Amino acid sequence: MPKRLSLVGLADRLTLRQQTAAMAGLLCIVVVAVSAAGAAWLARRDAVREANLEIVALARTMSDRLDQNMFERYREIKNLAEMEPLRGLWQDNPARVRAVLMQLQAGLSDYAWLGLAEPSGNVRAATRGMLEGVSVAQRPWFISGLAGPAVEDVHDAKLLDSLLRKSPDEAPFRFVDVAMPVFDPTGAKVGVLGAHLSWNWAGTLRDNVLRNHDPALAFELWVLGRDGTVLLGPKDAK
Repeated sequence: MPKRLSLVGLADRLTLRQQTAAMAGLLCIVVVAVSAAGAAWLARRDAVREANLEIVALARTMSDRLDQNMFERYREIKNLAEMEPLRGLWQDNPARVRAVLMQLQAGLSDYAWLGLAEPSGNVRAATRGMLEGVSVAQRPWFISGLAGPAVEDVHDAKLLDSLLRKSPDEAPFRFVDVAMPVFDPTGAKVGVLGAHLSWNWAGTLRDNVLRNHDPALAFELWVLGRDGTVLLGPKDAK
């Protein structure tokens, strides 16, 4: 039966030069392995850093676009409320006020509802006649708008949801409210002009932002409310 060679025995049979060469080869293998692992770790770290920077830039772009668009909507309603030719309109026949609001909505398609509420809180005129005669005295947009120009946070539709949804299966409406006090020609406050901006515009804006980034990265943008509620994101997000 052949004898098994132990490592010690093998080492004894190798010359010093052979042992040195073997150790050098082994050392080279170790160095290459360590270098490859280090290079892989550095590459991963750089990739993670680049991805994080890209995510931060994407989130900042979305935030800036939301701010910019909201400011434009705010300015639209503010300019409308302050137009001198309209100061004599607000106390006019409700049908005439409604007709003007409908014309305005036709040019401002992102607004789901435009309405004029009297100082008492009753809606005097509104697009499509929705909520006319209904009191909005307890709604935050009216309370804030009666005191001065106001923009309210995203919220579920309370009074308009059943009027705007075409079917129960349709997603509930969410609005961003812009409200401004309006005055008659003498400077007396005669009501609040309210505009309910459909939150759907934010989804369109998000899609536009994502299209300008590398689709291979498969980013998703979520917008959360102050309480952590998902205002914009996957339908199954909680």
